[in-house]
Amino acid sequence: MLSEEQLREIEERVNKATPGPWRLGTYNVWADGERPPRLICDADTALAVRERFMMDQDDANSDFIAHARQDTPSLLSIVRELQAQVKELETRLNPPCPDPGIDAFYLDPDDAALEAARKEIP
Repeated sequence: MLSEEQLREIEERVNKATPGPWRLGTYNVWADGERPPRLICDADTALAVRERFMMDQDDANSDFIAHARQDTPSLLSIVRELQAQVKELETRLNPPCPDPGIDAFYLDPDDAALEAARKEIP
């Protein structure tokens, strides 16, 4: 699981990048969020000396780069949402014991009652 610090670092990189959306042009990635559009990545350099399989890979790499600007913030949001859901479920499955001295509030992880409680949570 990504830590909150790791998520913040990723988010900082996203926020420092040129605003999106980005799009793939002919071998190039452009930022349409600026006028005139800004060149983000030039995959056209030395095109004449590249092998055909490298050009295909460059197209795939450029497409990945172009979509990363929009995909990364969405993925960060989903990761944070899922981590919050996991934390909520863990809290519901393992509520704090009102009196740590009472063993009856603690369930063995292999306990059938714990398994039944897990199945009841939506």
